[in-house]
Amino acid sequence: MALRLMRGRGFGTALLLALFSALATNAGCVAPAIALSDINTAQAELAAARTAEAPRLAPYEYTLAEVYLDQARLRMGSSDYQESYEYARKATAFARQAVEKAESHAEPAAASPAPAAPDLAPAAASPAPAAPTPESKP
Repeated sequence: MALRLMRGRGFGTALLLALFSALATNAGCVAPAIALSDINTAQAELAAARTAEAPRLAPYEYTLAEVYLDQARLRMGSSDYQESYEYARKATAFARQAVEKAESHAEPAAASPAPAAPDLAPAAASPAPAAPTPESKP
């Protein structure tokens, strides 16, 4: 059969079919690596968000990034690599938004000078008015 395909017009078709099946087989091996790479990227971005105090300054974005990262890990464990990839991408995007929002909230506080402490010391007693002297009477 292989010899017959190699002769004539069938050789190009057989070669194309072999190339296509090799690519299709390798595509299954690449998907877990891509999903795992994106999960690692999301973890790094989430760590950066934590460092930027995003849980306090951007809680919505930070929480979404955590939830999407958890889902990405869960889908990776279930061998649903496409879903894992998509959740990891969403986690990365929300973690980056959390960093941006946290940094924008932190900058005005750092840029403005600290307010002066109120003067709580008691006011100095003003000197008592001088008693009129007989010379000062008109």
